[in-house]
Amino acid sequence: MPTLLLRIRTDGTLFAAMRAATWTTGGPECLVTMEQGVEEEAEVEPGWAERLRAVPDPALREHLSLLCLTADWARGCGAFYRGPGADACPPMLDWFGGRPGHHAVAGWELGEGQAASAVLRIVRKGC
Repeated sequence: MPTLLLRIRTDGTLFAAMRAATWTTGGPECLVTMEQGVEEEAEVEPGWAERLRAVPDPALREHLSLLCLTADWARGCGAFYRGPGADACPPMLDWFGGRPGHHAVAGWELGEGQAASAVLRIVRKGC
């Protein structure tokens, strides 16, 4: 299976990296709704569904919900959010995320091991 690694350049802020990783840089007109993303009512991971209720904009909340589906639903549409911290890096990106100075901030798995996305904080020696 071919592997494609894209490094998205941002202004270096966590905010910009998270916007790029969640496909929200295009503005409100580029947000995806549940109706566009899935054929049926997809199930959002319960813990993340509760947290997402705090997002005041309904369109943004729905878009982000597609990135927080249950592992089973993420197999066919949307993504499974691995969360922050030590387990954030998807296994298929361990070869990169596990390097010295590379710390996963957030990670997602899409499909049945077909794709993964992660935001990494890379600390260079001496910086």
